[in-house]
Amino acid sequence: MSSFIHIVPFKLNDLYGGFAKAYGLVKIENSILVIEIETQDTITGMIKSGVRRFEFQIPDIRFVILKKGVFTKKIEIGFNNMRAIEQFPHRKEDKIDLIISKKDLDSALTFISHLNLLITEHRFQSLNSDFDDI
Repeated sequence: MSSFIHIVPFKLNDLYGGFAKAYGLVKIENSILVIEIETQDTITGMIKSGVRRFEFQIPDIRFVILKKGVFTKKIEIGFNNMRAIEQFPHRKEDKIDLIISKKDLDSALTFISHLNLLITEHRFQSLNSDFDDI
């Protein structure tokens, strides 16, 4: 497993019924998915939450993909259970969507590839340990 850090900036819109938005960074630190966000109100833009850090273990992650829409691009991260993301402020069922800008697309693709590699390595190691028990 790698200690390589790859960082992608993102934003979240329409938090708390449209009264807030958030900016953040998603990265991989020592084979852990880390998401840092700071929430800001949309009315004045002056009230900020302070930076919150969320850490997710690789076994909790089901998939990570890039979703391309007409106007937006998103990193979509799916989880194996909702408990892993219950404290995250902007989730849809068992998924998190992180909106990325066009200028960060290459960085996002590299991040997604690296995270998918970690997920695949973990699954392969799990399969190997299952066969060792036989």
